[in-house]
Amino acid sequence: MRIDKTDFSRKIDSVGRIVVPAKLRERLGLEIGNTMDYYLIYDKEDKYLAFKCPKRKFTIDELVDMKLRLEEMGYYIEDLRDIDIPETTEEKE
Repeated sequence: MRIDKTDFSRKIDSVGRIVVPAKLRERLGLEIGNTMDYYLIYDKEDKYLAFKCPKRKFTIDELVDMKLRLEEMGYYIEDLRDIDIPETTEEKE
């Protein structure tokens, strides 16, 4: 299991809501009005609250940025269509 911490944190408001910041919603492909199912993940003594995010389409700028990062790591990418978008942890299992 892989869990990545974000740079975001929010307090639970007086009626129990947590706001997902716009930048994080955009990164995850979440849109206003989406219905989200909640999941609990148990890992040893820790518990996590999670929800599945829809598959997201990347902009050409994001693909170019990924291409440049991969090339900096020593990978040669001839065509942006050659970039494999990493699967989420849930898709791998």
